[in-house]
Amino acid sequence: SGRSCAVTRVGAQVVLTARAMPVPCEHVSSHDQKVKWPEARDEVLKLRVIVWTLHDINVVEGHFGIKFRLTMFWRPRDPERCLEVSGVKGQWNVFGRTLAKYTAEQDDDHEDGVEIHEEPVPPISLLNATDFEEETTPEFRVEEHWGANKEVHLKWTVIFKATCVQPSLATHLQSFPYDSHVLGVEVGVARFGCYQGSTLMRCSNEDTTNNSISANNRYANGFSTLAAHKDLVGFRLGNEPGLVVAPDQLVRVEVMIWRKYQYYEKNIVMVNLAILAIGFTVFALNWDEAGGRTDLTLD
Repeated sequence: SGRSCAVTRVGAQVVLTARAMPVPCEHVSSHDQKVKWPEARDEVLKLRVIVWTLHDINVVEGHFGIKFRLTMFWRPRDPERCLEVSGVKGQWNVFGRTLAKYTAEQDDDHEDGVEIHEEPVPPISLLNATDFEEETTPEFRVEEHWGANKEVHLKWTVIFKATCVQPSLATHLQSFPYDSHVLGVEVGVARFGCYQGSTLMRCSNEDTTNNSISANNRYANGFSTLAAHKDLVGFRLGNEPGLVVAPDQLVRVEVMIWRKYQYYEKNIVMVNLAILAIGFTVFALNWDEAGGRTDLTLD
């Protein structure tokens, strides 16, 4: 990533905004991450999702488009050091989805551009996406009092826009047009790197803090939320997205959809019933007058 996040302090948080990165971009692979931090990191990674839009739903071919914000919280390796860094004027530089470094601005104690702290980021991968992009620059911040225990946590969040494949959608068409489907985005979390094997959990309302709302995310850090319009062309969405934790460091973002059957009832079923009813009126007429009376021609 050739972008960085500028840091400002708002209350008990460090808030970041995207801007050009002043230091050269550095790529850190998950292997390098594990070599650099070899100690076991059996942490609890808490996740939440906000589904912004669903589009181009094709249940026959088994693919759909989705835009969603994925947010992850976890405890830092050195909470006291993170709090100390938060008091220094500077910025976080986010390198891909594996590393964040804090670069201090020039003052009496630090030269301009000196990296004074770094944190590994649990890697994220979209497993059933044919293509995707990060619509926003990843945001990284320190939450000083987060969760039910009000502990220091790190927060990483980004908006993904992806096209996902799900062949199983076509197997639920037997009841067409009264069919329903569960759209699922498969997200691999910390499947490698120094956080490999960490426990994955969904965020809850206990994790909400009064200061957990940023300018780009007006939803608090509680349950996952469906912000998309629920009435789509041909489908209607469920109330809230599900975040299902599965084995092998996998979570599924699930959204329930129902087909709008009213269109088919009004434009197909009712029209054919009307034509069928008109056809039966022929039996009420004399056979030699039926053609002229009904004025119906079949090619």
